[in-house]
Amino acid sequence: EEERMSEREGSVGGEKDPYHPLSPKHKLPSSDDNTNTEGGSSKHVSRDASFADLNINSNSNSSTVTKPTTVTRDSSVDTFNFDARKKPQSTLPPLSTNIIKNLSDKTYDKRRLGAMEVEILIKESQAVNDTEQISQIIVYITQNFLFSSAVNRRKGGLIAFAAIAIGLGSETHKYINLLVPPVLKCFKNVDDRIRFYACEALYNVSHIARGKILVYFNEIFDGLCRLYADKEPLVQNGAHQLDGLMKGIVTESESFDIERFIPSLKERIKVTNPFVRGFLLNWIRVLNSVPDIDLIDYLPQFLDGIFRMLSDHSADIRRDATNVLAEFLAEIQNLCKKIHLEKQDKKNNNNSNSSDSTTISLNPNSNNNNNNNDANNNSNSEAEEEEGNSGIEFGKMIKIIIPFCSVNDRL
Repeated sequence: EEERMSEREGSVGGEKDPYHPLSPKHKLPSSDDNTNTEGGSSKHVSRDASFADLNINSNSNSSTVTKPTTVTRDSSVDTFNFDARKKPQSTLPPLSTNIIKNLSDKTYDKRRLGAMEVEILIKESQAVNDTEQISQIIVYITQNFLFSSAVNRRKGGLIAFAAIAIGLGSETHKYINLLVPPVLKCFKNVDDRIRFYACEALYNVSHIARGKILVYFNEIFDGLCRLYADKEPLVQNGAHQLDGLMKGIVTESESFDIERFIPSLKERIKVTNPFVRGFLLNWIRVLNSVPDIDLIDYLPQFLDGIFRMLSDHSADIRRDATNVLAEFLAEIQNLCKKIHLEKQDKKNNNNSNSSDSTTISLNPNSNNNNNNNDANNNSNSEAEEEEGNSGIEFGKMIKIIIPFCSVNDRL
């Protein structure tokens, strides 16, 4: 009878918390079983870490995660309070207790494990076209993890966002409005690890959404300007990788809105931080190299900022600014030559039409007028040729920026 009572008590204790980490049935893998740890210690991201080391991929051989044993809600989490500033939710959370514990853990391996379980949950909801469940998961992680005061929860939430994008795959763009704004807000976090994880999360979302992410390009561009001025090398490394991805997306996209972007460029072109200046010059060269973008049409709006960079303390910035100006100058020269050839062709066509005409003018002064016009045209063409040979196009380039800069400062 005592043995039966002890067995009954053990079963009741097991039902009370089926996700307890000490339960033999649901015991989580230890750090020794995870190949992401070295020497039994949890993995720490080095300052030279790349997103390739941190990307969450369920197909990876480093951590094999099976389908969660239970994804049903338990009554024990009915009133789980994730944020002291918020009232307890009256409805059941869309994540199991085990996932919540893993995402809130202080070790990276456990948070990564929880994110992979979120990815599986997203794929299951996507398979049955449960868009409401997916939206609830994203909103829940945003409110209780990304906006939490606990650093580990913010880290877990950002890793979970990267996993959500991977789980959604080609349908990530449908949830762009839920995924991108919370991550951009984390760019301003005081913790450098949070800012780095935000770069990683947005990298995964952008890599999968591709051209659909461009609706938030101005906001991402503004965030990258901040991250390029960051003092932490780890954050700068994450910003560089995200920046490279965005440049690739813009160059391959046919729907980039250059008119919407120019005001942001005009606002940022006056900064004095050398890292941000180099970032802006690289973007100007990239956009100017895209055939479908006529950046020279908007040159007066940001050209004065490039001239300011010629006096930068960094030799690299001065060199890059000179190269950008040289590229625009060559483009203006080619444009002037094209206009000159068009005028020359038009003049030749007019001369041929006048010679083929059989109408005799009765005005005795008509011949004199025609001779005077021909002489004026010849003098104008000769003047244009002289301007082309003397490099006067650079003078035209200066005239473009005179209305937009102070004469006393840089004339």
